[in-house]
Amino acid sequence: MELKFIYANCTGKKKNCLYPNTAIVNDINELPKYMKYDYTFIEFKNNYRDKDNFIRSVYATFDVDNTNTDDPNEWIQIADIPKIFEDVWCLVVTSTNHMKIKEGRSPRPKFHIVFRINEITTAQGYKDFMKKVQKKYTFFDPQALDAARFMFGCPKFDTFVFDGKMNLTEFI
Repeated sequence: MELKFIYANCTGKKKNCLYPNTAIVNDINELPKYMKYDYTFIEFKNNYRDKDNFIRSVYATFDVDNTNTDDPNEWIQIADIPKIFEDVWCLVVTSTNHMKIKEGRSPRPKFHIVFRINEITTAQGYKDFMKKVQKKYTFFDPQALDAARFMFGCPKFDTFVFDGKMNLTEFI
């Protein structure tokens, strides 16, 4: 596993746009060092997170919040991901609100999925790709598809790596 990880110096600050730190992560056990901070997998000019500063990405990150239904039998589980995206490499990370009550809804699986993709070098191209995938897999949060995407850092999380020979672009 090699993952270029870009992260901030803070956690939980939605308005923060500065992501000055980069790490190449080769071992899943290294992730806690970086994932406690807000993070992204998109490269931005001057390390300033904004769609107008989009340089490139070779990763697409989607949210699964399971807010479309209150029926636990219809929720997407982490174990479903390698079945849905057979032979596609991905990293699954539980989110801050995983299995917690939020907005009056019962606890449910909430997680991020990081897929490798073919390089995209424009913000519009990234957004178009994200929308195309979300249209096919409607359990992905449609509000989390922009080209300035970041995830809140989380002090405690679970990670799962699902190996595969394909990236998401090839799979789609």
